[in-house]
Formats: sequence, C-alpha cells, structure tokens
Amino acid sequence: MGNLRALEHAYTAHRVAVYHTACSFVKSRDAAEDICQEVFLALYNTWEKGEKVRHLRAWLLTVTRNRCKNHLRDGLRERPTADDSGVWDIPAADDDALLVKELLGSLPPDERLVFCLHCLDGYGYRELAEGLELPIGTIKTRVHAARRRLKALLHEREETE
Repeated sequence: MGNLRALEHAYTAHRVAVYHTACSFVKSRDAAEDICQEVFLALYNTWEKGEKVRHLRAWLLTVTRNRCKNHLRDGLRERPTADDSGVWDIPAADDDALLVKELLGSLPPDERLVFCLHCLDGYGYRELAEGLELPIGTIKTRVHAARRRLKALLHEREETE
C-alpha cells in the first residue's frame, strides 16, 4: 500500500513535467499520455522490486526520454512500405500520389525514414537526432541525400515519359 501512496504523490508532483517532456518528443497527445502511463507504471514496478530511486524527477524524465525514443524508433520501424495501402495517407486514386509513393519507396530505408519524419510529419532535425540517437549532422545529410535522390528520380521519370 505504501508504494501506491508514493506513486500517487510522485504522479501528482511530476505528471506535468513528464507529460511536457513526452510532448516535446512525440507529436501526438495520445502517444504522450500513453508514455506517461508507461513511465509511472515503470516507477511502480521499480519500487515493487525493492529498488530505490535516488533522484525521482531526474529518473522520471530519463525514463520518459528513453520511452519516447523507443516510441519514435518503433513507429519508424512500423512505417508502411511503398507497396502498403494507405501509405502516409496519400489517396491511391491520384496518379501523382502513386508516383510519390513509388519514389519514396525507392529511397534507402534510412533516408526514407528521416525524410518522411522531417518533411511529411514535421519533426525538427534536433527532435529526430535525439529520438533516433544520431548526430544532427547525420540527420541533415540523410534528408539532403533523400531530396537529391528524389529530384534525380523524378527527373529520370520525366525524361522517359
């Protein structure tokens, strides 16, 4: 019972900071709320195992950041390929949309990932670097390479038509 009371106190004292930290990584409020629940469940499980948490706020925010990074990575791994229906919510009936899906599908996975997250989903370079645990320069290079490759692919396509 003591752990539940301590959890209530921790939740009341730190939920806003945990939520805002999650929101700074993920764009979805629902995802941020899910991450908050996971973080406080992890805290409860840690206490149930008898482990001590020295600096509660620092521990909570570290776990939050790690959960957010995992969420971003997992979401990226689950992104649909160019052959999947409903890719990036582009209507399949539109010829231009089909071309975009095809071109995106032809990018190397690492370039497609950061390009889509940055250009289509609106993540900033810093957010991506932190979430994917890559240097910001690598993120910028991959986005630039994807743009260059897409431009070349589109130019090739126009020449053959």
